[in-house]
Amino acid sequence: MHRFDPDEVEALARDLASGQVALWQELRPNVGDLTGAQRSIDCANCSDLEHQVQALQQRLDELLARHQRELEELHRARAQHDREAEELAAQLTELLASLEA
Repeated sequence: MHRFDPDEVEALARDLASGQVALWQELRPNVGDLTGAQRSIDCANCSDLEHQVQALQQRLDELLARHQRELEELHRARAQHDREAEELAAQLTELLASLEA
């Protein structure tokens, strides 16, 4: 069983997303060193791995988009909270002024 450091996996995912790393060449077998049968098996494995990477990239893109939407919603909620806090502070100032009068 392989264990990977989560930080390294996230760094690789970011590098893949930014285009800094392309796994396609690294995953391809060295065809000159393989028999026809072995080449066929490895190429099928490469194809499966490419599909997995594409699916993971799509999932990452979906998660990033969802995260962005959530951040935007939080910013809107924060702005609304700030407006309400300002209104309450103004009302409190008015109340205190009327009590002092």
